[in-house]
Amino acid sequence: MEEARFNRVAAATPEPLAQKMRAAHLAGERKIVTCLFAVVGVAFLLLLQVSRAAAVGYQVQQLQQAKNDVERQTYLLEAEMASLQSLDRIEREARTRLKMQPAQRFFFVTVDQPSREGGQPPVGEVPAHPWWGSILVALGMRGD
Repeated sequence: MEEARFNRVAAATPEPLAQKMRAAHLAGERKIVTCLFAVVGVAFLLLLQVSRAAAVGYQVQQLQQAKNDVERQTYLLEAEMASLQSLDRIEREARTRLKMQPAQRFFFVTVDQPSREGGQPPVGEVPAHPWWGSILVALGMRGD
């Protein structure tokens, strides 16, 4: 309807003025189309952003669930490790699986010499070079 009215007005006006009116009318339509494309573009970008945020949220949720699973497994393994280290269990395993028995006789050894200072052997008793040092020298891998 507006197009028909525009055509009637344009037909009744002189040619240069009609061309200016058509150009103004087309410029207005271009502005409207440009605005529509801008709105659609912004809406599309918003949609992309929202979908990306949802995907990242889903990944965070999956990673949190995996972390919880690993923590739960860690607690279970720690509990199992504690039960395996208990002295009652070790004694039971020694008696049943390894067929061990408590000692019936005890022997005590007495040493007449005092202990060495710091638990280190005297310097004179330690060989200067280990037995394999001469082999390395013969192979040229060590230069003594």
